[in-house]
Amino acid sequence: MSWIALRDRQGIALWPDGATPPGPKLFADPGPLAPRGTLMIEVLPGELKGERLVLDAVFRQAWPGGLRLSLGPGNRVNFRMWQSNRQIDYSLRTGPLAPRRGLILHYAWDAPARRATLCAYVPGQEAMALMEFSGPIPLFFNDIAVLMDPAACHTAPEVRFIALSDMVEPVGPVPGFAPGAAVLTPSGEVPIEKIRVGSLVTTSDGHSAQVRWAGSMLVPSRGSLRPMLLRAPYRGLNTDVTLAQHQRLALAGSTVEYLFNKERVAFAAGYLRDDRTAILPATSRFVRYHQILIDRPAFIVVAGMAAEPLDLTPMLRDRGLWAHTILRDLPAALVPRQRRPDLTVLNDYEALMLAQASCV
Repeated sequence: MSWIALRDRQGIALWPDGATPPGPKLFADPGPLAPRGTLMIEVLPGELKGERLVLDAVFRQAWPGGLRLSLGPGNRVNFRMWQSNRQIDYSLRTGPLAPRRGLILHYAWDAPARRATLCAYVPGQEAMALMEFSGPIPLFFNDIAVLMDPAACHTAPEVRFIALSDMVEPVGPVPGFAPGAAVLTPSGEVPIEKIRVGSLVTTSDGHSAQVRWAGSMLVPSRGSLRPMLLRAPYRGLNTDVTLAQHQRLALAGSTVEYLFNKERVAFAAGYLRDDRTAILPATSRFVRYHQILIDRPAFIVVAGMAAEPLDLTPMLRDRGLWAHTILRDLPAALVPRQRRPDLTVLNDYEALMLAQASCV
């Protein structure tokens, strides 16, 4: 079934039938067991000066228990879960966090397999931290209802959304294009969802590349995962395109050369937002993003603009991540040896400066 519940800043809890639950009493006590699932939370870290509580929930049905997540000194995600007389505590080091970048906290459990993962990543960034542990505590569905109830589960103001799935969902990297995005191929433009492994695509340097992987991921369309609409004919687009805000685009022009002394640079599409030519449209609760992986470091052409295909950098740095990402079924023989093209990726300040210069 995949995603079964979503709660955003307005405290809305949604279930598969679209109904808003009246509270934690959704099922006869204690409710069915969720033997496997995924809890996804996005939070803005802010300026950490001590431990900051992210989520705190107490479960009072079946056996007393609870779940607590916090961000602590040393760039750590602290995870605590207890049920009856059993308690598990884990601490995951994330590395430096950008105060205004949405941090995804991803807890997935598979009780029959006796394994779980805790992961932290920022969509569109290279860094990804993940730890595995055994013997997770499974949730009851009434526990999930508590997590969805603002009156029963305390969250920090910086939490953008909480989502629950009844499956073990893959962690990032998150694909970047909504269905319909037109990818240039030697035979013309093809919607990205129709691109297949082995197909050829035309890269921004005018040559062809072979597709090694093509796939998609369903994610909550909230926070930094909310899609953006870029309108044609602005920025060289030949048609409108809906994409993730973290999707990187390659940009060139005289202003790029003047500001950065580079022929071409890359930065996330979200910086283009101007509420006129690049907007955040009305969206459904979840969005399916598609992406492809090609056999060499190059940029693909989508709707007439140069865009980055799937970035392997996090997995090439830590091979232990492979089994938990959307690439977990990719044969080793098809993994490209090189990473992204040798291109400068702008930081937050540089990207904002370029966007404000209206050179794109």
